[in-house]
Amino acid sequence: VLPLTTAAARRLPLVLHLNNRALAGSGAALGSGHEAVHMSADSGCFTLFANNVQQAVDFSLIARRVTELSLIPGVVAMDGEQTAGAGQDVKLPSPAQVREFLGNNDEAIEVPNEAQKLLFGEKRRRVPRWHDLDQPALNGALQDSHSYALSSAARAPFFDRDLPVLLEQALTEFARLTGRHYGVVTSHNAEKAKLLLVAQGSAVETAIAVAEHLRKKEKVKIGVIGLHSLRPFPGAKLAELLAGKRAVAVLERLDTPLAGD
Repeated sequence: VLPLTTAAARRLPLVLHLNNRALAGSGAALGSGHEAVHMSADSGCFTLFANNVQQAVDFSLIARRVTELSLIPGVVAMDGEQTAGAGQDVKLPSPAQVREFLGNNDEAIEVPNEAQKLLFGEKRRRVPRWHDLDQPALNGALQDSHSYALSSAARAPFFDRDLPVLLEQALTEFARLTGRHYGVVTSHNAEKAKLLLVAQGSAVETAIAVAEHLRKKEKVKIGVIGLHSLRPFPGAKLAELLAGKRAVAVLERLDTPLAGD
């Protein structure tokens, strides 16, 4: 978690892939758990959680675009055995689509917010040169407690605030180029459902299959919500989908020792 925290604090445009495996306890273990992704969630990086291999590929491109615009590192999480180690059919974007969607790393782009204007002016290199001999800057020095507190407090209004908008723009542009539509939250038969299942990762597809079976065989009014953006957390959209439901079951591969109910 410490390297992720450092990368986020230094505004490094990185995309990292997190392969969720069961964390070793009294011994090594097989299978998948979500402990690792939750441990990394508060590092300052944004986190996209893929349901399958296709989403993992597409989220990697989307995260690359978002991190270069926002200067916030991104994590693309996936389940180990069910996604990272699974054989699945994938539609890869063409090289032309990738170039149009991502652009060149050295091209000049308009800065997306006022905070970056203070750092770069009206335009900047898509991937900034933080180590530039012509414009030297001190990066990573030891800070006193007051300076550290100010820099931490400034992260939210100057950088994090614009991340949801940049993410939505990237999702919209990706859909235009590829025809594959994604959202930070997806729903399946949630509007008229009385019971909702909420999940992330590969469990979303399993939950949809179970919900379809229950609707057809047992006439249960059940729907599924898939969470694809753990950070930034889409609280408002999630609350809108949950409003008025009789029961909600959250399905998550997670053990939280000593956390209570």
